[in-house]
Amino acid sequence: GVLAGCADALTRAGREAEIIGMFEAAIATQPVSPEPYAAFARRYLETGQPGPALAVTSQGLARFPADTALLAAQAVAAAAAGDTEIAGILLDFNRLMARIDVAAPTGWKSVAAFNAALAGHVRNHPSIEFAPPEHATRDGYHTGELLLEPMGPIAGLEELIRSAVDKYRDVHPRDPAHPFLARIPDRFGLNIWSIILQQAGHQVPHIHSAAWLSGVYYPQLPPVIGEDDHAGWIEF
Repeated sequence: GVLAGCADALTRAGREAEIIGMFEAAIATQPVSPEPYAAFARRYLETGQPGPALAVTSQGLARFPADTALLAAQAVAAAAAGDTEIAGILLDFNRLMARIDVAAPTGWKSVAAFNAALAGHVRNHPSIEFAPPEHATRDGYHTGELLLEPMGPIAGLEELIRSAVDKYRDVHPRDPAHPFLARIPDRFGLNIWSIILQQAGHQVPHIHSAAWLSGVYYPQLPPVIGEDDHAGWIEF
């Protein structure tokens, strides 16, 4: 955002002492979006100050209680500050994460056959680029939106995803006390993209700020995944 860019410019100019004042002035104007609060909190986190970051996110969430970026920053700040109550609610992986088994989608004889076709479709997709700077992929390839014709096996993937989301909502009832479960949507749209990572390829830490729910599906894995305890791990 604009504030993050200003902070970077002040840092390059050796005027870091002015950054906190800039953020304080921005949120004092009662902004109409949560971006100043989130940028302020990220600045505190980047400089090793989780306590002030937690305070800023609480202030922002009082005005914008559903903002994903603020909730993500608060989760990180709470964990770093040792606030186990807030961190435990927002990072309750046992409650909020799910692994959902899938069957072969309509028209496919097996999951293995579907996975092979899906991997081939992704490798040859016209939108694929190597590590585009606007995405989180490093040392790997990243596609654009896959829900576009000709979809091929992506139609089957859409079927699997919609079924998985329905199952997730069935076992995660609405909870007004939780910022995530209080806002379970009745209807949803999808964005689907894929990455192909090379050796040592990875995703830098990021959030999907426009999403309510995110998921991953791996149609193909290298043999090292079963040989190394840590290879291929995804961290939340």
